Amino acid sequence: METFLAIVAAILVFLIIAWEVFRRRAGIEAISARQLREMLQSSDESPLILDVRTATEYSLFHIPGARSEPNVRLRPEVVDDVERSRLVVVA
Repeated sequence: METFLAIVAAILVFLIIAWEVFRRRAGIEAISARQLREMLQSSDESPLILDVRTATEYSLFHIPGARSEPNVRLRPEVVDDVERSRLVVVA
């Protein structure tokens, strides 16, 4: 049983490290709600906010100006060429 738990722990550590490497290479950065609020208040051009929750969740509450993209798989065609020059926030 201890060997099994050690293997599971090693796999989890590997996955966490792999995610961090991928995230950094892809330019993905986690931000807090406070940081997003500051961006929205102070930026000349606000970020493009993609709300990936279900349509029902979006209808109950969403950040003003956010675009609903329920359960989206982020692909280049989700964001058009004009929007690509903006900071994109996935919420």
